[in-house]
Amino acid sequence: MSAPRISEQDVINNVHGITDVEYLDKGGQKIVFSCKIGASPYVIKFLKIAEDADDEDAIQEDIVARAKREIEIMDRCDCSNLVKLGPIRMTEAKINGERVLFFTEEFIEGVPLHSVIKGQALSFRNTVQLGLDIAAAIQSLWNIRMVHRDIKPKNIVQRGSGSYVLLDAGIAFDLNAESLTSFGPVGTRLYMSPEQIINPSRSLDFRSDLFLLGLTMYESISQQHPFYQGGMDATAVMGSIVHSVPKQVMQLVPDIPPALNRVIMRLLAKQPHLRYKSIDSLRDDLTRILEGLE
Repeated sequence: MSAPRISEQDVINNVHGITDVEYLDKGGQKIVFSCKIGASPYVIKFLKIAEDADDEDAIQEDIVARAKREIEIMDRCDCSNLVKLGPIRMTEAKINGERVLFFTEEFIEGVPLHSVIKGQALSFRNTVQLGLDIAAAIQSLWNIRMVHRDIKPKNIVQRGSGSYVLLDAGIAFDLNAESLTSFGPVGTRLYMSPEQIINPSRSLDFRSDLFLLGLTMYESISQQHPFYQGGMDATAVMGSIVHSVPKQVMQLVPDIPPALNRVIMRLLAKQPHLRYKSIDSLRDDLTRILEGLE
């Protein structure tokens, strides 16, 4: 199912009290706009749900459940490194003949990490800050027994202050509830933990998100994905994540502090028990590295 066919004018015509609507992005069943409510900037997200769901009941239920979960996480997590819910909660409407759900969230002023690292690799300091900030987001999620499952440069924004914010918890995994419908591994194929690929059901915990953080830090500091090479298809990438040992970061960035190299490679361990046993331990190591850079 594709994203709904909605324009800026459609949003203005169908959502009361918003102005300055501009298209931002779309993907899957979702289309995203920036807007203002009063004088404050927000993001508004629209998701299409099937009009006649006889043959798509599971898919429709999954879309609604993911939207609800995304809103629940924004409601429950009080963390400056996770995006917050806006004033419009989940609402259903019919626009251009399509049934859609929409809701708002805070607008994060900054640059998507994937755009930042296209231009240049992150500095050692910024890479450590990235690790600290996203680890804080992972901890906040894990406090309510949630696993994000889709940590990647495109879902992280670098604020002007230099801090980082994690977006888009729509496929988060809840250990306290029934699993969302899953048609094979859930996540972005380039950014998955081995256990997401091997057993994408109820075996995930915060250590899966730590693997994705390690992958993101590796790519951010080296501008190279540890498991992808040009021409690989999704199956080959997933096979590489499960079986291939990536190059040490120091082979690509020779002057990296050895302690930072060790942290990133530990996060990328194939077996969850070989990664950090607690998020606090990771944050302690990163804090020591940051102090050493001063």
